[in-house]
Amino acid sequence: MGTARAEDPFRRDLAVRRTGAYCGAMHRLPSRFACSLAATVAIAMVPSACSPPVVDQTEGFSADQQAFWTGLEALCGLAFPGTMRMGPEDSDWWEASSMVMHVRSCEDDVIRIPLHVDEDRSRTWVVRRTPSGLELKHDHRLPNGTPDASNTNYGGHTATTGSQWRQTFPADAYSVGVIAARASQHWFLELRPGQDFSYGLLREAEGLRYLVEFDLTQPISPPPPPWGWEDP
Repeated sequence: MGTARAEDPFRRDLAVRRTGAYCGAMHRLPSRFACSLAATVAIAMVPSACSPPVVDQTEGFSADQQAFWTGLEALCGLAFPGTMRMGPEDSDWWEASSMVMHVRSCEDDVIRIPLHVDEDRSRTWVVRRTPSGLELKHDHRLPNGTPDASNTNYGGHTATTGSQWRQTFPADAYSVGVIAARASQHWFLELRPGQDFSYGLLREAEGLRYLVEFDLTQPISPPPPPWGWEDP
C-alpha cells in the first residue's frame, strides 16, 4: 500500500503552493492568487517548507540524489507546459503565454533542460552529477547563440543529501561574486514522477521568490533548439 497523502511532505508543500501560499505569503496581487485561511494553517503545519534538509552531505552522492537523477533521466526527450506560481509583481513571466521545459540532452553526468518563455529561448538549466552531490547551473545565451557574459553560469551545488523529490542548491561563490545579494539565496528543483516538476528560488534576505511548475501529465511537442544549440 502506498504512503498516505497526509504523510508525504512533498504533497503537503504542493498543496500549500496550490492554495496560493508557500513559505509565507505570495508576492502577488490578490487578483492573481487568493491566500486562504486553509493555506495559512497548512504553512503552520509544515514549518520546514522553506528550509533545505538538515542532513549534511558528507558521504558523497546520496541514494536520494540518485533517485532524483534517475527521475530526471526518465524525462529525457520530453517537453512539458509550465505555469508561473510565484514571483515578483513586475516579472514579465506573469504575462507569458507559453512556458515550456524540454529535457533535451541527457549524458552520463549532465542533463540539460532548456526553458522557453514565449519566443525567448535563452535559458537552459544544466544539472550535473558530481562525486559529492548535484550541481545546478544556468546557461544564458544571446539570440546569436553566444553566452550572455553578464548573466550566465550562476547556480550552486547541493550541501545536503536532499530527498528523492527535492534538491536544493545554495548559491556558490561565483554567483555571489556577481550579485552579492545571492548570499542568502538557494535554488531548488522538485520532481514528482508522473505528476509535476518545479523550479524555484528563494532569496531569504529580500524575500525574493520564484516558482514555476510544469505538468508532467501533459507532454507536448518539443520546441525548437534553444539559442546556440544545433540539432544533429
